[in-house]
Amino acid sequence: MKGGRLLFAYVFLLVLAGGGLVAWKVIWLGYPIIPSETRDEWLLEAKVSFQPTGEPITVSLALPKYLEERVLSSEAASVGYGFLREQGEEWRAVWTARERPGTQRLYFRLRVPEKALAVRKFSSRGDKPAVVEPALTGMTAEAAKSLVEHLVAHSADEGSFVRHACALLLREEDRPETGVLRRYYEKRSAELWLEAAVLDLAALNGVSARVAYGLRLEEEPGVQAPVRLIEYRDDSEWVVFDPSMPEEVFPEGVAVWSRGGGSLLVVEGGENSSVTFATTRVQVAADVAALSANHPIFVSLFDSLPLSERSVFRYIVLIPIGVLIVVIFRNFIGIVTLGTFMPVLLALAFLEIPIILALVMFGTMLAVALVFRFMLSRLHLLVVPRVAACVVVVSLLMLVFSAVGHRVGFATSLQITLFPLIILAWTVERMSLLWDEEGAWVAIKQIMGSVVVAWVAFVVMRLNVVQHILTFFPEVLLIVLAVIMLLGRYAGYRLFELMRFRRVEEDLA
Repeated sequence: MKGGRLLFAYVFLLVLAGGGLVAWKVIWLGYPIIPSETRDEWLLEAKVSFQPTGEPITVSLALPKYLEERVLSSEAASVGYGFLREQGEEWRAVWTARERPGTQRLYFRLRVPEKALAVRKFSSRGDKPAVVEPALTGMTAEAAKSLVEHLVAHSADEGSFVRHACALLLREEDRPETGVLRRYYEKRSAELWLEAAVLDLAALNGVSARVAYGLRLEEEPGVQAPVRLIEYRDDSEWVVFDPSMPEEVFPEGVAVWSRGGGSLLVVEGGENSSVTFATTRVQVAADVAALSANHPIFVSLFDSLPLSERSVFRYIVLIPIGVLIVVIFRNFIGIVTLGTFMPVLLALAFLEIPIILALVMFGTMLAVALVFRFMLSRLHLLVVPRVAACVVVVSLLMLVFSAVGHRVGFATSLQITLFPLIILAWTVERMSLLWDEEGAWVAIKQIMGSVVVAWVAFVVMRLNVVQHILTFFPEVLLIVLAVIMLLGRYAGYRLFELMRFRRVEEDLA
């Protein structure tokens, strides 16, 4: 009795703490309890990574100057660095430090209205920039000259000339000159061949063109490389477009980050530098975010994280929900699973892979690994080497799935790594032992129960409302903990046991 009272006291305190924090953030701070579908603001984040060489460090990152009057807020994460924002022909974020050990990561974040990101044309100030003709020789120069003559004859202005040049270079088979130019620029500029070729062709025709950089607007904050764009001078405006899709005026969901032809990133005192971007639609109002950032209590765990790392945070806060579902299915419904929390790991994998494909992959890998496990049983190996051999087989199966998926058009190589490799190997081992000791039906029943629980957990965890609440209100996990503690006191009949005993009662009657 005393233990029961103590349990209820703990549960009451947990619910009071979790519910109180949620109510405080909703009522006093203004956090939305449900995800907003109408908010028209975006968070754009640039992440700079590099390895210091031991010399003084200066990092310069180009910023979107055209957003100068539209930026709602900006923030630079630069612990241990001096930070300046320079304004010249373009904005640049500049970090400086004397010496820093280990791999460095710097962040710059902008909060921008959605309308501002739709800008594609920019007024031109000053005279038209001087155009320098490229130094081409031999067959390459003849091919470029011939292609420029063709483009001039089939275009009406600067814009149609540049876009038609991109289209011809992408369709190499249309004219023989494009093949010559493509091979030359692929050898000289590798993956940047298209931009280099278009800029040189534009220069040969006296058209001012230069490189710009953009990013794709994605609500899920995944890491993405900068999108290389081209801007050309058309009368009194600079027009930006994506050279890989010249037929479109400008693809939807792409925003311009920097323009002017300058370097996107310059790092002095570092090597192996790179810049990546992440975006997400804003769910919290600007004044609420500012209040949370300056609050003496650490109010928002989520808002303090870089966008590129929020996906990991999302998985962390979803795990307790999966655990709660496992407890309900095992202790109340009576479904037996192969391992206690293996279904939660499977549910996390299902979140990244289409559910049908994930089930097919899981079933195939499990079947093949089981066949291999039964082959190993004849060799009388010890448990650890046997499981290690299963891990190797599962790894090879994942490589095969990656290769096959790439051939048939499924981008599974990154997602497959989320499958719990070691858990899957132990699943094969435990299922084979059950098969030997208690029969095939018991083993199959437990693996089917695991898949059912994993599917239910996947359905709940992928709900937008659930992800939003757990992301912005991690205090809810205190309530989840209280519920699990209450469920831990239940020692009655499970649902499947009641159904079984009902059949026994009917037989006796």
